[in-house]
Amino acid sequence: MNDIPALLSRRQSLQLLMLLAGMLFAAALEMIGIASISAFVALLVEPERLIARLPRWVPAAAVAARDHVSLTLLTAGTLAVFFLVKNLCLAGLAFLQGNVLREITVANTTRLFRTYLFTPYVVHLQRNPAELIRNVNNAVGDAIEYLQGALLLVRESLVALVVIVLLLLVDPLVTLSVFALLGAAATLFHLAVRRSLAARGERSQFHHARQMQVMNEGLGAIKMIRLLGRESHAHDRFQRETAEVWRHEFFHRLITGLPRLFLEVVAISGVLLVVALFVLFDREVNTMLPVLALLVVALVRMIPAFNAIGVSLSSMQYHRHALSLVAHEFATLHEEPAEPAERVDSAPVLRRTVELCDVHFRYPTAATEALRGVSLTIAAGEAVGIAGPTGAGKSTLVDIVLGLLQPDRGAIRVDGTDIRVSLRSWQRQIGYVPQDIYLLDDTIRRNVAFGIADEEIDDKAVAAAVDAAQLTDFLRTLPDGLETTVGNRGARLSGGQRQRIGIARALYHDPAVLVMDEATSALDNETEAAVIEAIARLRGDRTIVIIAHRLSTLSTCDRILHLRDGRLVDPA
Repeated sequence: MNDIPALLSRRQSLQLLMLLAGMLFAAALEMIGIASISAFVALLVEPERLIARLPRWVPAAAVAARDHVSLTLLTAGTLAVFFLVKNLCLAGLAFLQGNVLREITVANTTRLFRTYLFTPYVVHLQRNPAELIRNVNNAVGDAIEYLQGALLLVRESLVALVVIVLLLLVDPLVTLSVFALLGAAATLFHLAVRRSLAARGERSQFHHARQMQVMNEGLGAIKMIRLLGRESHAHDRFQRETAEVWRHEFFHRLITGLPRLFLEVVAISGVLLVVALFVLFDREVNTMLPVLALLVVALVRMIPAFNAIGVSLSSMQYHRHALSLVAHEFATLHEEPAEPAERVDSAPVLRRTVELCDVHFRYPTAATEALRGVSLTIAAGEAVGIAGPTGAGKSTLVDIVLGLLQPDRGAIRVDGTDIRVSLRSWQRQIGYVPQDIYLLDDTIRRNVAFGIADEEIDDKAVAAAVDAAQLTDFLRTLPDGLETTVGNRGARLSGGQRQRIGIARALYHDPAVLVMDEATSALDNETEAAVIEAIARLRGDRTIVIIAHRLSTLSTCDRILHLRDGRLVDPA
């Protein structure tokens, strides 16, 4: 319950308070409806006694003046209208509740996705994407299931409370006997299953994440899986995780369906107990019928109420872990603050140098630093190559230059100004080509103008970027040209073509700095030579930083630096 406020905005909290007020009103309507049935039975059996007990504000004389048939028909018609209005009100309340929960679900799903998009990049280096997808797709929905269960618990508890109060006013002994039995049965059932439900809810979330991880890995590496004949292994892993998810889900659904059957037996036993009490105390049949009618109608409404209370408690136990998980994500992950407009406008533009000044960086879970006092000056328009073995810190250095990671010590300065003065402005001056180009299953045009709405794409900039990446001749061979769909992750293209699209994407916004991180390491020598030639034609127009294992890749650079164990060293 304490985690619920983390999911609600101020407006949504007010909406829930209004729902609670509506539930109080609905509970009052339920009480009036149940009491009216008992009064109607009393009118049929003992009309004189009922008229004598009418409140002072009811004109008893006018009622008594009517004959029994007309009075019965009038009362029946009034009750029919009342129950129609009551149920219309309840239907309206259900609509409002569903609409509020829908808004809360949409708001929190998009809010969590936004949080992941804007949270510092280092967080993504420590988290499995399958876990994040699970949280957005499943955990938020399960957390709202907890909230829905809490609302159901409040609503049905109010109904149960007002009905019990009504019955206590009519016949305390009968009420205490029956509802002590019902309450004890429902409480014992909940106590018996609550720990198991909480544990299974937590395990279900765990296996959901594993299920998505296996699915992502299986479909993402489908080429290698088919080549190596690993289909059965991938299928078996997915089947195990899916079976575990649904084993826990089956238990949850089974438990939520049992209380109604259990309570029905208890309720029938309660009615029989009341009859036995009337016989034992030698009460008249005429006095028994209105009370029994009241009790039966109350039980008809109370069995669903107690069942709903049991279901809601089970749902809350099962989904409690999901609520805590989502609340924890909101509490611990924070979006990087947006930069004020004046800072963006006053940010430095590269004209002279980019300087790395005694940069140190250690990953949160690492024992040693990935970069140890790296100092480097790159002149505007210069092509600099950085070589080094695996684990030397090359990719970390690239991420520092890109502004995705913040140095623990030291700084990066553009023309003497720290890039943190306006990080977004610095990043807008950079074109980045990674080793593994992520291509959308979309057209070449949309892949070049990555992440831009169709109506905002600058087709002249696309054409210029495609020409600079030497893709023009290739596009002429395609019937649909720029509108050619590349397939999942560029499956319909060669490695060199994918890399060229990556270069075109990097050049789309005409950056001052081009950074290539092992961008040709997966290419054959001939294809690499063609890509390097395309990059060489960009020299002089922009500053180029190339990270590579092979020195041949850096042959066109003005100078080559060597990184080893997080430090720049002289070549061996």
